[in-house]
Amino acid sequence: MHLIAIKPDGVQHSLVGKIKCFEQKGFCLIAMKLIQASEDLLKEHYIDLRDHTFSASLVKYMQSGPVVAMKHHSNKKHKNSCSPLKGHL
Repeated sequence: MHLIAIKPDGVQHSLVGKIKCFEQKGFCLIAMKLIQASEDLLKEHYIDLRDHTFSASLVKYMQSGPVVAMKHHSNKKHKNSCSPLKGHL
């Protein structure tokens, strides 16, 4: 399973429709939900980054608007699931 998220700026710039590129790369969309992530959820999700100087600004940015959270399944090994939209998300 892979978690792929379209971040607030991607939602704002109407990139949600670009998810078909993940399917073209072999991912199968299982679930998708538009959420407004809470501070607690984001801190838990980014727990590995909590000691970095950018951690607080990352959480603030991710709370700045809605996020499209998607669960994908793939039988393939993917080094970088974001590569189809690299530079856009």
